[in-house]
Amino acid sequence: MRTKIRSLLVIAAVLIICTSVKAQLSDLLLNRMIDSVFTNQDKIKLRSVYGSTPALSDFNFLYEQANHYEKSLQYDSLASVLFYAMLTRDKYTVSSILYSVATVKMLNGEHFYAIEIIDKVFEFFRRANNRSFLSSFYFLKGQAYINMSMFDDAVSQISAGIGLSKQSGYQGETGYGYFILGDLYDSIGERDSAKAAYSLAMKNYEQINEAQGMANCCFRLSEMALRETDILTSLKYLDEAGAIYREIGDYQGLGNIYYTLGKIYGTINQEQKEKTYYDSAYVYYSYTADLLGRGNVKTRLGDLFLREEDYESAKKAYSEASAFLEKIGEASGLGSTYLGLGKAYMYLNEEDSAMIQFNRSLGYFERDRTELGKGNVWLEIGNMRIMARRFTEADTAFGLALKSYINCQNKLNMAWANFSLGFTGEQLGSNDTALIRYKTALSLLDQVRDETGFSEMKLTFQERMYSSYSTAIGFMLRNGFYRDAQQYAEAVKSRTFLDQIAEKKTIDFDKEIDPQLRFSRDNIINTLANLKTYTQQVRDDSQRNMLLDSIKNYENHLEEVIRKIRFSNPRFAAVRYFEPAGLEQIQQALREDEIILSYLQFSEAITTFIIDKKGMEVTIKDVSSAVIDSLTESALALMKATALRGAEEIGDEEQPDSLLWQNALADLHDILITPASEFLTGKKAVVIIPSGKLSVIPFEMLITGRENGQVRFLTEDYTISYSQSSTLFSLYRSELKPAASRKITSFVAFGDPVYDYDSYKAGLPEKGVPGTRGADENLYEEQNRESFLRLGEVLNRLPATSAEISTISDIMTSNGINATAFLRADATEENAKSDVTANADIISFACHGLLSDEYQSLALSRIPGAKEDGFFTIEEIMTMNWKAGLVVLSACKTGKGKIRRGEGVMGLSRAVMYAGAAAALVSLWSVEDNATKELMINFFSRYISQNMKKTEALRMAKLDMIKSGKYSNPFYWAAFIMYGE
Repeated sequence: MRTKIRSLLVIAAVLIICTSVKAQLSDLLLNRMIDSVFTNQDKIKLRSVYGSTPALSDFNFLYEQANHYEKSLQYDSLASVLFYAMLTRDKYTVSSILYSVATVKMLNGEHFYAIEIIDKVFEFFRRANNRSFLSSFYFLKGQAYINMSMFDDAVSQISAGIGLSKQSGYQGETGYGYFILGDLYDSIGERDSAKAAYSLAMKNYEQINEAQGMANCCFRLSEMALRETDILTSLKYLDEAGAIYREIGDYQGLGNIYYTLGKIYGTINQEQKEKTYYDSAYVYYSYTADLLGRGNVKTRLGDLFLREEDYESAKKAYSEASAFLEKIGEASGLGSTYLGLGKAYMYLNEEDSAMIQFNRSLGYFERDRTELGKGNVWLEIGNMRIMARRFTEADTAFGLALKSYINCQNKLNMAWANFSLGFTGEQLGSNDTALIRYKTALSLLDQVRDETGFSEMKLTFQERMYSSYSTAIGFMLRNGFYRDAQQYAEAVKSRTFLDQIAEKKTIDFDKEIDPQLRFSRDNIINTLANLKTYTQQVRDDSQRNMLLDSIKNYENHLEEVIRKIRFSNPRFAAVRYFEPAGLEQIQQALREDEIILSYLQFSEAITTFIIDKKGMEVTIKDVSSAVIDSLTESALALMKATALRGAEEIGDEEQPDSLLWQNALADLHDILITPASEFLTGKKAVVIIPSGKLSVIPFEMLITGRENGQVRFLTEDYTISYSQSSTLFSLYRSELKPAASRKITSFVAFGDPVYDYDSYKAGLPEKGVPGTRGADENLYEEQNRESFLRLGEVLNRLPATSAEISTISDIMTSNGINATAFLRADATEENAKSDVTANADIISFACHGLLSDEYQSLALSRIPGAKEDGFFTIEEIMTMNWKAGLVVLSACKTGKGKIRRGEGVMGLSRAVMYAGAAAALVSLWSVEDNATKELMINFFSRYISQNMKKTEALRMAKLDMIKSGKYSNPFYWAAFIMYGE
């Protein structure tokens, strides 16, 4: 018995020793095999993030991170680890390694094979009822479908994984599922769905206090807000994420925070803060040995130096970035870095060195199959060839850039490539080809504008867009394509205002569209956005071609829907889907005795489009914008000085100021009217379509000559009216003319508003007061109005307006017209928005007007506790539905009579016309109260009592003031001009 026991003990000891040796050998073999999985570059990369070579149990996590960094690991080496795991018959290890093999296969582009492996492993864990592993496999399969651009299948798989993790109560896994679902939706442009997914991820993470997950969600939401240029929201989320990252000591996360802050301040051109934050990000990335992060920071700094034209510093930053990115083989990042380095050499006129870097960049983008990057490289190569005046080579490069942009359906870049091809075509003498390219480019820009929607338009894009329009129009004028030039000049004039309004994001431009049409349009636009995102991501040519065909079909469908919108609602379409009127359409709207003078200013010349019933003529005068602006400003300033201080001598001691402003107005007449004089013969009415600074000067006051020692003004020869564009002029003569022809039965007026309510209530003299923020006013409005008021603008009482409104009301009543006068405390914004005002045939506002570049509104009574704040803004006016044939804006600018941009006045006139009015009578500067009263009473007496046309009644009222002596200076009568019909 003892011998038997001894024998068993010996056998057991041998088995223990063998097992121990086997375990040691197994561990050694396993470690060697694990070590063999990674290349040296892999090890450097992984250690830069994790600090050491990973263990087998870390494979799943590490491979997910590898997917995040888009870096493929070696699956051949994994096969040996898999073989060892199979020998041990450890099914969990086998399945885990197969998971890793599937991940690597997926990263190498073998997505179908990866899915096949996932399905096999999935079956094992399904039988084992391991739901945690099962949800991970759903997520991995979803990632494979994402890489194949099969996004619906990806959503299905990720959603299944979320459902499984919910059943199991694994909130961390559920949070992760929602997080990657948010990434998916964000990548395909479905922003609302992405935000909802991130919010659900946040909710799950909060319930288990998963700090890392919560911080990551905040960070993603901040990135989304930044792309939407919602900087305040982006900063809010960054603060929340940063606080968590600091608490848990996540240097990587903090590096990302500071990197994003750098990008934010870069978008608002605060270069010093941008650089400071990038430097901080670099420090945190250094703590974690993050080569990718440091490379990205250096690339961004290179971009910053490039903008500052510090090309040597840019070269240094890009070179440092490339050193980091080369170590980890980051193809896309290297493509961007070498592109920037090439541009730095290009601007230093080192063409050979630049070309070396461009070729490197091109190689990386080709390896990564990134069409957008390839297009950007070819575009810069083309620019470099232009600098060397090698236009044929430049044309070839721009053609290749366009091809890449078409492949990824980036319409904005397609537009810039077409502009470049237009320029090279012109330089090579192919003007017809150049015209086609320029027109294609402008059409693409319009599509970008329409497809992204008003809320997506940004000021920088608008400025670049209008600069591009000017370039194309200049080419057309130089080469005799006058009809094309006129049409595109129309587009510029009509869209400037609309995009300025759209930038404020406060008007629902879609409110009047048929709901079904709006639904169809929005669905198509969203689908197009998603398809274009897919196209930029897909690497397979056959898939890309299928997507391009789908995009074309949806674009045709969108055009059809927009045509229906134009037909069913022309007033809305005139704003949202503007189409310039053709020359024949404009001529049809003109009467025989009318002529249009439409101006377009360039830096060194001014063009006049002269249109009447017979046709169109174009004149180009070599006078710079600076000269015209100087004459305009001096004429207005000196004229005002004469009116307010008498005929004193200022400036030139030999010449009274009256002669100075008169000479300036005579010079302007020679520039603006004389070139068209032969076409004015037999005309009685002139429609002026101004440009730039010409928007602030009334053409009525231009001096045509002298008779018997007296000057003669243009208004003495012609009835003058204004329009924002020839297209709008023709539109109001056709589709939008009912209000102008309606019988006048009602008049509503607002005058002498209360600005100093406390003094008014106490019966004391009212003081000039600045505005204060209204209860419901948004931050944008407050900042812009307050910046206006800080320039010295205050709201003083306008007592003469009470008498003005009362007298005009008497004129109306005596002619059988129902008159409603809202004076003093009744002159409120609530009454301005009432049905009484909406149904009036004539509406008149006699109040202050705040007309800065950024903020435009009528200042009505400020009553404490009132529902409205008293500032009737341009956006609010545009939401009205008025029926008036005329709206009078007898709104004086406050302060010291500063001359501001004419877009303010044009904007208010456009706003009331968009609200439904056929015409707007507006003032261009602050006018003395009594003079305004006299002009307005005279105008309405002629318009109502004598049944004159509006424009002729205004002209006769002005002529009476010229003859009066007391108010003969144009300062008193010229400010009021008529826009519209």
